[in-house]
Amino acid sequence: MSTTSQTVVVIQDASRDISFSAITWAEHGLLLKPGDRLILLGVLHQVNTP
Repeated sequence: MSTTSQTVVVIQDASRDISFSAITWAEHGLLLKPGDRLILLGVLHQVNTP
């Protein structure tokens, strides 16, 4: 039995609505196990401040 953990990175455009389907897919579709890491990274292409 392998004790290797995996790290999954979900990158999303944070200037738009967050896609929860991508997070759900990563969590359930990749069969994450205890000890695995799921990193959520939101990227802002442009920040407009008043």
